[in-house]
Amino acid sequence: MPKPKLDKAAFQVALDRQWQRYGLAGAREMTPLQWWQAVSTAVNECLPLQPLPDGVSGTWTLIEESGRQHHG
Repeated sequence: MPKPKLDKAAFQVALDRQWQRYGLAGAREMTPLQWWQAVSTAVNECLPLQPLPDGVSGTWTLIEESGRQHHG
């Protein structure tokens, strides 16, 4: 099965949105914890854009920062 490719442009936009959400002037100002949260959130935003693997039906399940599940 071919490996899905993450849309780099969509991921970068999602990642940029995260440091802006923190009110920072740029990504370099993020702490290691903020980086981890930003990357995790950006992946969560991009995941629903990926096709499900062959033989799998349904939708991706995203985990919000609060730990709650969101079915997309």
